[in-house]
Amino acid sequence: MRRILLLLALVGCKDDSNPDETGLVGDDTDGPVEEIDQDGDGVVAADDCDDTDPNAYPGNIETPYDGVDNDCDESTPDDDLDGDGFGQADDCDESDPAVNPEANEACNGIDDDCDGEIDDAVGDLWYADVDGDGYGDPEAATESCEGASGTVADNTDCDDTRSDVFPGGEEVCDELDNDCDATVDEGATTTFFQDLDGDGHGDVDFTTEACARPTGYADGDQDCDDADAAVNPDAAELCDGIDNNCDGTVDEDTATDAATWYVDTDGDGYGDATSPLTACAQPSGAVADSTDCDDGEATTNPGADEYCDSVDNDCNGLVDDGAAVDGDTWYADSDGDGYGDAAATTVSCSRPSGYIADDTDCDDGDGAVFPGADEYCDSVDNDCDGTADEDDALDADTWYADSDGDGYGDATATTASCSRPSGYIADDTDCDDGDSAIFPGADEYCDSVDNNCDGTVDEDSALDADTWYLDGDGDGYGDAASTTAACARPSGYSAVDTDCDDSASSVNPGASEVCDSLDNDCDGVADDGVLGSGATCPASDCLEILTDQPSAADGPYVIDVYSTPTTLTCDMTTDGGGWTLVFEDDFESTPDSGWDLQTTYYCGSFSTILGGYNIIARGEISNTIDLLGLSHTEAWVEAEYIKLDSWDGETAYIDADSTNIWYASLYYYEGAEVCGWNRGYNGSYDSETYVSGTLAHSASTLTFVAGSTLDQGAGDESFGIDDVAIWVR
Repeated sequence: MRRILLLLALVGCKDDSNPDETGLVGDDTDGPVEEIDQDGDGVVAADDCDDTDPNAYPGNIETPYDGVDNDCDESTPDDDLDGDGFGQADDCDESDPAVNPEANEACNGIDDDCDGEIDDAVGDLWYADVDGDGYGDPEAATESCEGASGTVADNTDCDDTRSDVFPGGEEVCDELDNDCDATVDEGATTTFFQDLDGDGHGDVDFTTEACARPTGYADGDQDCDDADAAVNPDAAELCDGIDNNCDGTVDEDTATDAATWYVDTDGDGYGDATSPLTACAQPSGAVADSTDCDDGEATTNPGADEYCDSVDNDCNGLVDDGAAVDGDTWYADSDGDGYGDAAATTVSCSRPSGYIADDTDCDDGDGAVFPGADEYCDSVDNDCDGTADEDDALDADTWYADSDGDGYGDATATTASCSRPSGYIADDTDCDDGDSAIFPGADEYCDSVDNNCDGTVDEDSALDADTWYLDGDGDGYGDAASTTAACARPSGYSAVDTDCDDSASSVNPGASEVCDSLDNDCDGVADDGVLGSGATCPASDCLEILTDQPSAADGPYVIDVYSTPTTLTCDMTTDGGGWTLVFEDDFESTPDSGWDLQTTYYCGSFSTILGGYNIIARGEISNTIDLLGLSHTEAWVEAEYIKLDSWDGETAYIDADSTNIWYASLYYYEGAEVCGWNRGYNGSYDSETYVSGTLAHSASTLTFVAGSTLDQGAGDESFGIDDVAIWVR
C-alpha cells in the first residue's frame, strides 16, 4: 500500500495538461537549448532511462515483474525488488533484503540463507546421547538452536554405547571403566588361588586378583598338594600312604578302600562274622574270613569233617547231614512203591525222607514198575524180571490171519500177542482172504465183482467207470462242468464235454459262428470272424477287426462309439492296416462346426475348398477334433493343401497337436490356373498337394492346423484345404 500511495503522489505532481509540450533551458554559452520529453513522463530524455516509455523514469515506483526498470535504478532491477542483489529465481523473500542466499542463518524462525531449512547450522553445540544415560558423546556434536531428541548439552560420556558407563557411575568388576575415570575395575576384584593340578582347590601361597576366576585358579586355598589332582579336601581317603583328603591323617580306618577283618578267637583261621574290624592293614587276632560258626571251638569250622554227633561240625548249617564220615547208605524210592533205586544213594546218620534200605527197583520213576507187578504191553519190564511185553500180558491184542497179504485179516483165524505176529494183522474185515485184490477200500471196477467188500457190485464209483456229461439242450454235446460217473451211459448225458453253453442247442463246437454276441462254435471267442459285421457284434476299433479277420478288406464296419454301434470306415491295408476313420470333411456341404474358418470357395477342378481367394492369406485354419473315444496309440492325418496364385517361396504347413506333418516352400510358376482366375500378369498358378503323415498319439482329441507365411493380401495370394481325414490306430 505504501508503494501505491507513493506512485499516486508522484503522478499527481506531474503536469499532464500538454504531454507534447517541450521546455526551454537557457545556456550561457550556446544560447537556448530545446529540452525533449518524448514519452511525456515529466523527465527529459537526457535524464530518462527510457524516453519512449512513460512508465520508466527516475523516482518512479518499481512495478514488480513487468519487464521494465520503472525507477531507472540499476540497483533495483525488475526482479530484485528488495535490492539485495538476488532476483526472484534465487531470492526466497523479495520483500526483505536481509533474506537472500548469501545471508547468515540466525535463530529467528526464518530461512535467512534461502537453503530450504530454517535455523540450521546455527546455535549451540549438542551431543548425541545414544545410550540415554544423560551424558553426551564428545565425538558426535551437532549445532542447532534447540537440541534434537537424543542429544544433550553434556559431552563427558566415555562410552555412549553403554548406559552403565558414565561419569560418576558405580564401578563394578566387568573390565569396563564404569565411572569414566580412566581406571578399570578399581576396588572390585576378587582374590583367587593358583590351582596347578586342576582339582578345583588352590594353593594359599600363590594368589591373583581378578573379576572372574582365571583359568588355572580356584576360589579356595585348602589344597595340601597342588601337584596331585587326586589330593584335595574333597578327595576320598585311600589306603595308599598319602593324606588324600588333606585332613592331616594318613590311611585312617575310614579310607574308602579299607578292608574288613573278622576276629578269630579260636585261632582256626576262620573269623566270626559278628565281630568285624575295618582297617587298611590286618589287625592282630583277626582274619579276612567270616565263615566260622563257632569261634570258641577250633574243631568246628567250614573245613572240618561232619560226624554223627549232633554237632554242625562243617558249619554248613546242617547237623549230622549226609556229609558225615560215619553215616549209613540209603536208596531213593522216588515213585513210593517200596522198592529203592540202587543208582540213587545218599549217606545219612538217619533214614532220610524218600529213601529206604531196599535197592531192587528197576524203574524208580514209575510206581507201577517193581518186582512182582502185573505185566502190560507197554514196552516196559513191569515186573522187573528182565523181559518186557510177554504174550501173557494183561492187555495183549488179538490178531487176525492175512493169508492173501492184502492187509486185511480173516475174522475166523486169530492169535493173542503184544506185538503183531508175522502173517497176522489187527484188521478182520476181509470178505475174501484168498484174493489179494479183494478187500475193504479196494478200487471198485466194472467187473461184476464186489471188489471193495461193501456189499455192492459195479457201483458208480468204480475206478474204471466212464465220465458222462450232462447234455441239457440235447445237441449231442455235454457240459464239462456237469458230470457223472457210471459203468454205463445214463439217460440225458453225452460222452462229449465240449459244449460251451448247454442251454442253447445252437451253441456247440459243430455250430457256425454268427453275429449274435454268442460264441456259437465254442472256440472261446464270441463273434470271431464276424466282428464288426452288425450292430449286435460291434468292434472296439478297426485294428480289433483286422486281428480277428486278418484278410478283412477296406470298407465300412460297425464300431462301438461311446457305447453306440456306429458304422465307420476301416483301412485294412495302409501301413499294416487297422486304421479307423474318425473324421473327414470334403467341404462340399457346410463345413464341420469345429473349424475356426467357416467360409468355403469353389475352385474349379479342385471343387469346393475351405478358405481361398479373398478369404485367407497369412494365418491358420484349425479344428480340434473329437476322436470318438477310441483308444489308440497312433494318428494318421490326410489332407489336400491348395496353393492359390503365384507364391514367392513362402512356407505352407500342416500340423497335428503341434507336431509338424508337412511343410514346403511354394513358388511362382508352380501349378496352373485351376480356379479360373487370371490376375493378368503371367496369369495365376494354383496347385494341390496331397499331405499324409502319422504321429504317436493317445489323447481324446486332435488339433489339426493348416497355415502359411504369405506376405500378400488374400485378394492376391491365398490358400485353402480340402478332403481332410483323421484316422486312429
